[in-house]
Amino acid sequence: MKEEKAICPKCLHLVEEEKELDYPYYCPTCDKNLYGFEVKSVKELCSLDKYVEIDLELLRAKRKHPKFPEDMFHQLAIMQEEAGEVTKAVLQYKYEGGSFEDIKSELIQTAAMCMRMLENLK
Repeated sequence: MKEEKAICPKCLHLVEEEKELDYPYYCPTCDKNLYGFEVKSVKELCSLDKYVEIDLELLRAKRKHPKFPEDMFHQLAIMQEEAGEVTKAVLQYKYEGGSFEDIKSELIQTAAMCMRMLENLK
């Protein structure tokens, strides 16, 4: 896959590298092959909308960890672990020269886990 992650302009989901046809990208959600000029980079889209960043992080997390606990206490523990990472990033920013970008990244990951917990509440 290309170094820069690419997004389908129609559905805003991550595209994959096309392996069979003469296209660089394939969107499994739309079932469509795409050329490089048709897709958007994650950075392009993320700079436009924070909700897109959260949605992309949620999709990434679902791909990396397809099984999510059914028990809401385990779900809460996952979400709280991410919130703890926000606290750590803020403290590092304030006292140790940490980066503002780390705070933003941890906030996005926490928001994604909040959304995943919401999706899985029964």
